[in-house]
Amino acid sequence: VDFGTTHTVVAYADRGNYPVLSFTDEAGDAFEWYPSVVAEVGGELFCGFEALAKVDTQAPGSALYSFKRLLADPHAVPGLQVRIGSLRLSVAELIARFLAALRVAILTRSNLPDEYKHDDMELEAVVAVPAHAHGAQRLITLDAFRAAGFSPIAMLNEPSAAGFEFTHRHRSVLNARRDHVVVYDLGGGTFDASLVRIRATHHEVLATAGLGDVGGNDFDQVLCDQVLANIGMPAQAVPHRLQQRLLLECRDVKERLTPSSRKLTVDLETVLGDYAQLERALPAAVSISVGDYYDACAPLVERTLSAMLPVMASFEGALQAESNLASHVAGIYVVGGASCLPLVP
Repeated sequence: VDFGTTHTVVAYADRGNYPVLSFTDEAGDAFEWYPSVVAEVGGELFCGFEALAKVDTQAPGSALYSFKRLLADPHAVPGLQVRIGSLRLSVAELIARFLAALRVAILTRSNLPDEYKHDDMELEAVVAVPAHAHGAQRLITLDAFRAAGFSPIAMLNEPSAAGFEFTHRHRSVLNARRDHVVVYDLGGGTFDASLVRIRATHHEVLATAGLGDVGGNDFDQVLCDQVLANIGMPAQAVPHRLQQRLLLECRDVKERLTPSSRKLTVDLETVLGDYAQLERALPAAVSISVGDYYDACAPLVERTLSAMLPVMASFEGALQAESNLASHVAGIYVVGGASCLPLVP
């Protein structure tokens, strides 16, 4: 289970294969992820696709996106309080309730084979966490999985899991000399880098580094800020609920970018309409050049590269007698949802 900031992805072991589960949303469409979103409606907590279905119709503050980032706070403890609409929950309870909803979704609205879908099914789980996760974050995550009805049998650093996937998919590029893989993992809310040595079935993580405050969410925010600047509207003048809708629209526009794209067009009429609280007319859409957007995003990517320096330094130190470090690298594995932004590769 890859509990992500934006999406949570689940794969299951099936005779040496590891297919990713698909989940159906409220309209019956299938997705290979479960939304990492919670929402409060009438004092009740909804999660995943049910939460998304409630977002557009509820009062400001009733939805919470990217709540996994709460765990990255160095001061995060199980009792840390989180407010969602009229509810106030500890971060530990919030995550446990989200994971409990995920468990129900696995058994009722996924393509898991029917023979496994019964209420008393024991779901043994390998849980992934960021490489730089602190001790409290790991403990909260593991306890939340247990409280949600999973039986955790292992906890992996996310880049280590990527190293396993690299071996599974690209074994042909590994040999006795080229046995190192550099993992660059840029997710929705965090960045991780690892140097993994792979010898046969043995994976040794030689070094890890990461950032708890850089991810795809920040690229969304950059575009959102550019749109607001384009129409001359300060963020504080836009109600919270509309900011969330605009941010989601910016995410969708960003995710449709291709290497040949020249501009990003954000449809304000659909997202904001003639919302009375804004007290001003808006253009139907705003276009931002891809060049300007990438220039604004470049500092975020540069931060990830800077964060990789300790990993690369450890590699260089281990192989300082070698004249050609690259000859030992089987691959640089670029993973994570935010890595799909063409600027990143």
